[in-house]
Order: sequence, then structure tokens, then C-alpha cells
Amino acid sequence: MPSIILYVILMFFSTEERATIQNIACRLQGETGPLGTMAMQEVARTMVARTDPAGMNQDWDAILEAYYACQLPSEEAVGIAIDTYMGKIEPGPYLFIYSREDRLRLGYCLGEKVIRDSTLELNFDSIFPGSRKRCPRSIVEFIQEE
Repeated sequence: MPSIILYVILMFFSTEERATIQNIACRLQGETGPLGTMAMQEVARTMVARTDPAGMNQDWDAILEAYYACQLPSEEAVGIAIDTYMGKIEPGPYLFIYSREDRLRLGYCLGEKVIRDSTLELNFDSIFPGSRKRCPRSIVEFIQEE
């Protein structure tokens, strides 16, 4: 649960901005689960990259629609969400993230960057993973046995 300091900071934003920040925090927490602060920051960097005209030039509504996992945000997630919304986080090189489950189900290769622990895997890509050649089935099967 966010601290009183974060609540005070949030009061400086409009109702609409607070809702967007809360949605960003919810997505950061949901997408990263137990992977922690580093993973949240990396996911935030993908969100910021999507706002960049050189990236996808999306607004926050479109961005948040693409990140569908949502959990009650931790204090860390709210703090990173505020920084993300305020533009204090630099855009990263990756525009897309996808889970291990999506990777296996859709036949995607491992991402250009992968953050994982024993329960969760996040793959990061600079191009839509479905636009590149799919992994050969034998590789996908090998990955499933990990």
C-alpha cells in the first residue's frame, strides 16, 4: 500500500492524472509480479518508449490497453508510476513485453532481453514478436521442458 508521502504527491495531480498513474502502477505490479523493482523499471521504460514519436507515439489509454495484467500496486509500483507519468524515466529500446505463456502459446522466440525467476518470465522486444520468423517447433518444445 502506498505511503502517506505518495498520497500527498498524488494530490498535486488532477483526478484524471491520478487515475492514469494508478493504472500505470497496477499494470507495473501485474506485469512484473515477484520480479521486483528492476523489472518494473524496465516495463516502465517500454511504456515510455511507446509514448515517444520515434516509438509508437501512443497516448496513455492505448498504452495501458496493451498491458493487461493488473494487481494492487505496491509502494514501489506507485513511485515508479509517478516517475513514468512525469517523464522522469527514460524510454527503453523495447516496445513489447510478453510472458513465457504467451511465448509458448504463440510460438515466439525468447525476447531480445529476458527477465525471469523460477515462476515468471518477461520477454522484451523492440519489434512485434509475431512479425519475426517463428521459432522452429523443436526449439519451442525444448523451451517448454525447461
